[in-house]
Amino acid sequence: MNLKHLLLIAVLFVVSCIEDLEPLESNFEKVFGFNNNALANGISKNANGSFLLFGWAERTVTNFNDLSRATKVSQMPILIQVDQNGNEITTRSYPMGKVDYQFNPVVLARQLDINMDIAEFRDAVEMSNGKYLITFSGFDQGDNWVVWGYVVLDRNFNMEKVQLLGDFEEEFQEPPYILRATNSVMFFNSPERNEVLLLTDCSFNIDGAIIPFGPCFYSIIRLSLDGTLIDYSDYNMNSKHMTPTDMIFDNEGNAIVIGRTNFSGANIFIHKIDLKTGDLLQESELTTGSAGISEPRILPSDDGYVLAEVGELSADEPIYRVFSLSFLDQDFNFLNRIFYPAGEFNECWIRSFIPMKSGGFSALTYTCNGPMTVFRLDQKGNELWRWTGEFDGNDGSLIGDLAEASDGGIIFVRSEEFNSTGHKIKLIKFDTNGNI
Repeated sequence: MNLKHLLLIAVLFVVSCIEDLEPLESNFEKVFGFNNNALANGISKNANGSFLLFGWAERTVTNFNDLSRATKVSQMPILIQVDQNGNEITTRSYPMGKVDYQFNPVVLARQLDINMDIAEFRDAVEMSNGKYLITFSGFDQGDNWVVWGYVVLDRNFNMEKVQLLGDFEEEFQEPPYILRATNSVMFFNSPERNEVLLLTDCSFNIDGAIIPFGPCFYSIIRLSLDGTLIDYSDYNMNSKHMTPTDMIFDNEGNAIVIGRTNFSGANIFIHKIDLKTGDLLQESELTTGSAGISEPRILPSDDGYVLAEVGELSADEPIYRVFSLSFLDQDFNFLNRIFYPAGEFNECWIRSFIPMKSGGFSALTYTCNGPMTVFRLDQKGNELWRWTGEFDGNDGSLIGDLAEASDGGIIFVRSEEFNSTGHKIKLIKFDTNGNI
């Protein structure tokens, strides 16, 4: 067989493979249901172009050893892998049950026996080794324990490791235990993708006692790719209550952390941190003119950074609570601000704010007991299109997340009520013009 024949065979093989690929759909709507309620907390894109949907589903548990809790409805973490067209590849559930674990491994060692009746996946990241780290929260209905932790899954989504980060008993807390992850834990691949970083929510310990809603710190925890703790650093700001809500990295590999500086969310803090040393390089507190700020987010922009927030304006404004973008320079000084009113509704939450490889940004916001909105914005913040959905009257529909499709469209995951069967997970793809 000569070279000409070999080249012809190679060309025919490539053409055959291309023909076998499923065409990319410009838009779609898909529904994923379980026997009971199922809600999605988020979506992440994998290196192979597939997506992970993660959240929780209800299940009925029978416990013959405890007649007081013999039959009840609990919830278990779930994940659904779908292809680029939203077709289901695999669905997995992870009933947590009883777990023996090390209490707050960063601070002390204590063995507890916790029955996590209620648990859900909250955030997920695919690591450079092809495995997954996924955070979860859990709750023991009998003992009122709230726990946070993470799991390591292999490439086939089999569980390799379960690690608890902290816990909190509603009526009892012994000093000097430090409460970690009181609200959320967020995962980020390090700039070099050789570690995973956990950004933990507010933790506080004043003179050996835990003070709810008091001065607190947050932590950046470094993990190896097998989920093993490397080290951690804590950060505070003039004894203020700090709640981190997002983290990105600058061109030098430093972390930019953003969040609220008190419990009511009146101001925004920004920290620049050297991840190699843990040193705090720069500290800023922004007064944006808004109050009640909900989970501010940050992304790089042409001139520095762009800050997304939902906050309250002064009482004499036509719209009392509104979604906005604030553009900052490299030193976090304000350049300009753009508002995106939601008509007669007040905005309450910003659930997702993502960069688009095709340029610009996308955001997902929810109004207070009203519609949800997906925004498509260009690099300067100009609105290209928006889509407004309906609120079904149940808090479950207030959960959602965004990801970018390979063709520049937007993948939107949410939960939607279906008749009397409860909520199911809905996946929507918008084309580049916002059509479903």
